[in-house]
Amino acid sequence: MKVKKVNIAAILINTILIVLINSCGMQNSPLSSDFQVPKIRTVAQWYVDTLTQNKLTKINFKEYDKTGKLLHSENYSNDGILKSQSDFSYDNNAKFEAVTFFGSAGQVDSSYKLTHILNNNGKVEKETKTSSKGDTLTCKVFDYDNKGNVVKETIINYSENVKSETKYSYVYNNNGYLNERITNLEPDGKYSVRDSLTYTNDKLTSIKVFTFNSSGSIQTISTYSYNTYGFILYESIFDISGKILKKIKYEYTYY
Repeated sequence: MKVKKVNIAAILINTILIVLINSCGMQNSPLSSDFQVPKIRTVAQWYVDTLTQNKLTKINFKEYDKTGKLLHSENYSNDGILKSQSDFSYDNNAKFEAVTFFGSAGQVDSSYKLTHILNNNGKVEKETKTSSKGDTLTCKVFDYDNKGNVVKETIINYSENVKSETKYSYVYNNNGYLNERITNLEPDGKYSVRDSLTYTNDKLTSIKVFTFNSSGSIQTISTYSYNTYGFILYESIFDISGKILKKIKYEYTYY
């Protein structure tokens, strides 16, 4: 089996925030709050007009049960058309995800299943993807540090007979908050991608994320603001000149 190192072009910002807050799918933040935090029932993400804040198209929708387990999720195209949906079920230390993809006319195009095996801390330690015919397509294995952060992701692609590895390292500030996540850091200092986080004030009312390429140049700057419960309210993405590229609004319902 061939072994290669993955050169990731970009890291999903939501992923690094999940690492930051050590949560499983919920959009909590490290921001302090004097309120009793409610339990999220649904959360929807919308592209909004960067000037008027009016909603344009839906991006994503998620539904949780009262214990915080994800039950259902939907992903939409830039035109607001449903692209895929996932339905989740649970059994002891396993989470099962049935994924369905749709065509532009709403017809079912394809589907597959994911089986997530969880460790004692509720983190995914193994993920297996199977086709609608029951064939195993890929297998992912995750290694964690003592803070619960992913330090290595190993992927086996059975159809291509390829094994790949992605390694992550983390840097924290003096307050213990995540400062950077670096992908595939080499002994000579080279890396694939580096994400740097800054906190705009001591009260931690917002977070700014810088995404660097392997040459050390900033690619995008993302800022996050939060509601009184510490959940993400707005996500704004800028280019290096400060021009806003897109803005995303998060809407919640609670139990």
